[in-house]
Amino acid sequence: MFKLNTKFNILTDEGFKHFDGINVLTKESYYKFTFENNLGLVCSEHHPIKTISGFITADKLNYTDLIKTKLGFSKIVSKEFFTKQIKLYDPIKVADTKSYYSNDILSHNSEFLGTGDTFISGEILRQLRENISKQFYSRYNDKMRKEV
Repeated sequence: MFKLNTKFNILTDEGFKHFDGINVLTKESYYKFTFENNLGLVCSEHHPIKTISGFITADKLNYTDLIKTKLGFSKIVSKEFFTKQIKLYDPIKVADTKSYYSNDILSHNSEFLGTGDTFISGEILRQLRENISKQFYSRYNDKMRKEV
C-alpha cells in the first residue's frame, strides 16, 4: 500500500530531502540488528544498508562489516533473523539521492517502478525478468530443435 507524502522530508547524507511517499510492505521474515553504538534496525532480508565497502543487503551483512550511522561507522553486535510477519515502511523516490537514514542507519531506497499509486518492487521485477528470460530461451531452444 502506498501513502503519498505532501509535507515531510527525510534525512539523507546531504541533509533533509523531499520524498514522494511511503510504501507499506508486509514481509514474512525480517532481521533485527543492534550496533555497538546502541542503535538498532529492523528490516527486510534484502534491505540495502551502507557499509564502509558500499551497500550490502541485510542477509549478507557480517559481524565484521562497519555500518554507516549518523554517529559514524559502527560494528554489528547482534543480528537476529525472525520468520514472523511484519509491516515495514519504505520511502519512495527520495529527491536527488537514493539513500536516507532509518533509525540513524544509512539505508538505500528500494527499487520501484510505477505511476500514481501503483508500484512494482525491484524484487518482483527481477523475478519477472528471470521468468521471461526462461520462457524466451525455452521457446527459442524448442524452435531451434524443430528447425534442425
